[in-house]
This record gives sequence, structure tokens and C-alpha cells, in this order.
Amino acid sequence: MGAWIQQERHTSRHRVGNRISVYDAFISYSESDSVWAETLYRRLRRFRIQERAISLFFAPTTIAAGQSIPRVLSQGLSSSHRMLAVVTPEWLASEWARLEHEVSLWSDPGASDGHLIPLLLKDAALPPTLARLKYVDFRDPDNFEVGLRRTVETIRSGAARQYWEAADKNDRETALNAPLLPWMGPSGPSFDFLWPEMFVDPPIALRRHPGPEGRLSTWLAGDHRSARRTYAILGEPGSGKSTALRSMLLNGGTRLPARRTLVHARDLVQRQDVLERRSSESSRDGFAILVDGLDEAGSASFDQVAAALTRLSNDHTTIVIASRGDFFERNFSLLQTNDLELHEVLEMKAWNVSDVVDFSEKYAERLGDPGVARAIRGVLDTIPGADRMISNPMRLTLLLYLLAVGAAVDAITMREPFILYRLFYDQWIKKEKQRRTTSLDFDTIKHAHMRLARWLYENRGSVGASPDVLREPGSRSQATDKLIQDSAFADLLTFQEGLDGQPRILSFRHETIGEFLIAQDILDSFRVGGSAIDKGLRITVADDVNRFVRSGMNDLSGPSVAEVLDNLTARYRKLLPPSPPRDDDRTVDVSERVREQILYYVGRLPLHDCPDILRQAYRDETSALNRRSAALGAIVQGDSVIETAYLERLHDPAEDLLNRSVQLVYFGDVRADMHSYVDRGGDWSRVRAEIYKRLGTSTPREDRLRWWDLRTLRSLYRSRGYRDSLTDREVEILNALPQLFSVDSDRGRAMAQELADLRGELGIPER
Repeated sequence: MGAWIQQERHTSRHRVGNRISVYDAFISYSESDSVWAETLYRRLRRFRIQERAISLFFAPTTIAAGQSIPRVLSQGLSSSHRMLAVVTPEWLASEWARLEHEVSLWSDPGASDGHLIPLLLKDAALPPTLARLKYVDFRDPDNFEVGLRRTVETIRSGAARQYWEAADKNDRETALNAPLLPWMGPSGPSFDFLWPEMFVDPPIALRRHPGPEGRLSTWLAGDHRSARRTYAILGEPGSGKSTALRSMLLNGGTRLPARRTLVHARDLVQRQDVLERRSSESSRDGFAILVDGLDEAGSASFDQVAAALTRLSNDHTTIVIASRGDFFERNFSLLQTNDLELHEVLEMKAWNVSDVVDFSEKYAERLGDPGVARAIRGVLDTIPGADRMISNPMRLTLLLYLLAVGAAVDAITMREPFILYRLFYDQWIKKEKQRRTTSLDFDTIKHAHMRLARWLYENRGSVGASPDVLREPGSRSQATDKLIQDSAFADLLTFQEGLDGQPRILSFRHETIGEFLIAQDILDSFRVGGSAIDKGLRITVADDVNRFVRSGMNDLSGPSVAEVLDNLTARYRKLLPPSPPRDDDRTVDVSERVREQILYYVGRLPLHDCPDILRQAYRDETSALNRRSAALGAIVQGDSVIETAYLERLHDPAEDLLNRSVQLVYFGDVRADMHSYVDRGGDWSRVRAEIYKRLGTSTPREDRLRWWDLRTLRSLYRSRGYRDSLTDREVEILNALPQLFSVDSDRGRAMAQELADLRGELGIPER
């Protein structure tokens, strides 16, 4: 709605329902009262509504010479919010006034909108149709200013109410017209293709008031509308958070106020004043602000977003925030700092098989292609693990697209999310070429998408990218213009017109597409080797991208894994300094940062044995942080010798401090550079949640990290004086751990002792 609001501010046209209103008020008077009416007109013109002058239909200034007076009067009445009737005996006897009065009552027969405002200038015998209306008393000339202020207030309140009602309608229409498939833009089906018959009521779990898993509609119908409530909808990428918000805009049940709006978090600060005015206009019945994409606003601008949310939170406003769970957990402390009280957290859960089949059948029916639904059932019946892969709505949508365009889908496609996204991306460009809506080659489009994905990732929370970021050094602007006009490139993106009138690229139509492309770029750099690796790792990405990188690594063939390992190893050794840095010179250079990332990714390659490069780095690295990365990589790869040595090294207070400091940065309890941050106490809830999550899970990776997790957990509790009380779930996890240890091995006995020491320090009684 932002652009629409801006447009409305700079014009005198105001949308009311299905009618365009040019005027705030139409002044109706008899000829004998024309002098007084002109005085009223000139005084009213001095007042403003929504930063503009009040717009009035006043016949002497509005009707031009040669125009049909009856026709212009009729048009003026139908395009005005209000009719100000200067009521005198002469006006009641006027033929024109009587006609105008009848038209006015016809447009508002029940007087529910207060379209007709009588201004009683002289005593008169009012007919019943007027007597039932509240009038503004102008009979005493000394009270003219009082009557004038009341008239202005009436005009303003009516214009604002109808103005925001139009805004509400515009919000609903925008939601219904939004693309159903995130990459198809205006050329594809919109949300009203789905709503409401095909909408899958999403499964949710409540975190603040836990209970059985339920459905969103049940939660929306389960409570009366409460004042000053804040809710969060959390979920993994592609779990349907944006779709859930759209559905809540269209149907808020009994829990949300009748008036609702949907805004993206990156636009929240800019639209804050408009939202505050809409909220104040809804103080009686309440107002709901649904905020999408909190994680896409980025950590850098989160302070401003949190402050805006706090300002918008008042006694009659409900706020619903949608975000990825990990981002929200990392940044929730800022919301608390801004006194934003969270009343409930709704966690989006995976679709079950019935949801998948039901949506697929309805989708196929709408497309008129029953083969798509049969193909989905075939995938579920024949490919192990397919139900887990497409229980995520975004991944199901990708699969439906692939099946609809006739792409070959097999067990390999469904093995890793990275493969599914890669096949979709390749098929998307292939399909656009078949439609002859793209003239650029595949590599040009892919390179430009990757360049843009990195810029958007590094500048999350910005107002969008100028097309200039796509321009290679020395290239011409015509090449950029050609990209923007190319469907294969542009239809995966969302645009908005900037203040300079030029398009700005806001985002990919789904953020996971950009994250996949960054991961693809990183993996491509590993295959190329050499300095390309430095370029691929020029920024440190978070787990949102690393999930795709790890998934892509799992897709590598044996020879490709060996090639990537060789390239990473060679580049690591090339970046080693010729001589160790002096103790007084610990400046962290680019090569040290790239080496740390290389060690991280080597540790995540699907290998059968721990590679020599991790052992060498653990032994020879001069950077303590890089030595730690080598140790954790070796632990994940199953090197028990390095595991034992590193756990012994953690008895050193300096190594112990470094270990927990890095963890605090990595999981987002602290926003800082992990190469320089030093833990000084404070909140560690994100690290704590992640460690307990791993301790409560049994996979080969989690099993190998378990000893180190227990030691890190002890360090964090000890550094904070054991002030943090345990939750029931945490006690349950610690109590269940012994059954995962094998006391027949040295490692198992060491972990059992680590757990016993932790339990004793925390005061958990022996079982």
C-alpha cells in the first residue's frame, strides 16, 4: 500500500469503496445565502486533511462556463464524501436544493455514513428526513468559529474513515492479486486462484501455551479480540509463513480485529506514520498489523524495526510478526529491550501426507492436468523420504512446477533440497527460452542472479538494489537494461519504483532462491579452485546459506568430493603466511578469514576419513580460531585423537574463553566479529537452545559433537555463575543422555564423567 498512499497524498482524488471521490465536501445553498456560503468556502479551504487542503465542490468556482449545470452538479454530488447543506427556509424551498437533497439521501439512505451534514443557518421547519440528522448550529454569528471547527472535524473524520476503509480494501485486493507461485510474477496465477477453496489450513504448535498440534483456523477462532497483543509466527524457510499472514489478512477469525493490514518488515519504518494514523482511526474497534519477513529486514536495521513495532503497539493494536525461527530467536532480546511483550508464538509445522495430496489434487484440478496429482502420489509411494522433502510447502511448490513442465523427477531429485532447487532453476530458464521471452544465455542470467543474490544478502534491510549492482566493471548500461527486461532474469525478482523514478530490486520472489544461488556460487568456486575460492568466500554466510552448501556437498560424486577437497587444501596452503605473525601483531587479514572458512567446509564434506589438512591445521595453525575450526571439523569427520586433544586443550582458560565466545557470535547471542569478540557474560539463550537441541538428537553428526557440546555447556554455565535455572525439557534431555553413551569405550566413559560433572554443578540429583 506504500506507493498507493504516496500517490493519494499528492492528489485530490480519494477512493471510497468502488467510487472515486474527488471532493471532501459538496456545499449546497440557496442563492439568497450565497455570500455566507462563499465565506464558509473560503474559510474551509484553509484547513487540511492528510497533508493536503480540504477539497470542496463550490459551484461558482467549480462549474466552468458552458458546462451543463445539472450534469456537473450530479457528478459533483456522486464524487463527494459529504454534502454540506446550508439550511434556511430559502434552501428548503429551492428547487435545486431539493434535487440535491434527494440525490444525497439516495447515496446514503440510512444516513449511516453521515453523507449529509446540515448546517443550520436560520430557524426553519425541518422535514422528517432532515430532523433526524444531527446539525451544526450556525444561527448565532458569534459562534461561527465553533461551528466551523465542528464542520472541519466532521469532514476530516468522514474522509479519514472512508479513506482507510479504501486502504483496507486495497490491502485485501493486493493480497489476492499477489503471485501464488513466487517466481511467476504477474504472468502466473494469483492468490485468489487458491483462496479459499485450495488453501491448506496450516498445522501449528503453540510455544507459550504448549498443547497438541493444531490448525491455524482453530487458533484464530479460539479467543475473543484482545487489546494490545503481539504474536509471532515462526518457521523454517518455505514453511508457509507468508501464506499464513495473507490468510489472516483475509480472515482473522474472532482473535484478530476486523481491520487489518499486511506490511513487509523492510517497509515498516518508512510506513510507520501511515500505520499509526490507521491505528488511531481504529481505536474503537481495534487494528491488526501483520508484519511479514522480519528476518529479511536484516540484523543491521533490526533496532529500527523493533523501535517501530514498539511505537505501533498500543492499547487497541494487535501485531503479528512472521520470521524464520533462528533469526527471531537470535534477535528476540531486542524486542524485549523495546518493551514489546510477546503473548504467543505459533510454530509452523510440516504438512502431513494428506495435506500434500489434498493440495496437489486441487492444484491439478485447477490446472486441468490430473497427471500432476498422479505424479505426486507416485513420488510419495515410490521414493523413500519424499514425504519429508515435500512436507515443506515451498519445496512442494517447486516439485509441482517441475511436474507441470514435464521435468524428469526421480529419487536423486528428492534426495537433497539443493538438487530440487537446482533442477527448478535450470528448468525455469529453459522454459522461458522455449517461450522466447529471454534472449540471454544461461550463464549470463545465472551470473547476474548470483551477483544480485550476494548484494541483497550483504545488504539485508536496505531499500533494495539499484540495477547498477548488476553491472560488471567496464560494461555498458544497455546490458543491465537488457537483463531487467528479460523474463528469465526479472520474473524471479520483486521490484519497486524508487524515489528517483527508477526501478529498485527488492528481493527474490522467495528468499530461498537467492540463498540457493549463493550456495551454488560457493560450490562452483570450490570446483574451480585457486583464487575463485577467495571470491566465493569473501563474506561469511550464516546457516541459511550453509544449509544449501551442506546439501550440495552431499550431492557431490566421489570424484567431485576428492576434487573439491584437493582444491580447498591447495588454496588453504597457498594462503598460509610465509612466517608466523609476531605475538604483538594479531591483525586478522583476509587470508586468515578465508582459511577459517575453508577449514569449516572441509569439515562438512561427505568423507569417510578425516583429511590430513584438518590434522595439519590443528597442529600448525597460528590462529587460535582457525585451530578451533580445524578441531571441530576433525571431530565431525570422526578423528577421536584430535577430539581428545582439543577437549584437553579446553581446560586452558584462554581456549575455553575463545570457544564460548565464537559460539555466542555464531548462534547470534552477540552481533560481533567472531575473530575479535571476547565473552563478558550476558545472554546466551541461543547457544543454549542449539546445544540442548543437539544433545536431544541422535544422528552421526550430533553423536560426534556430543562431548564437545557438554564441555561448552559446562563452560557457559560456569562463566555465568550457574544463575540460569533449568527447564523441565533440559532436565529431561540430560537425564536421557546416559543411554547414548557406551561405557565400554574411553570416549563413552569420558562423556559419562563430563555429564556427571555437569549434573553435579547444576544440582541435578542422581537417578
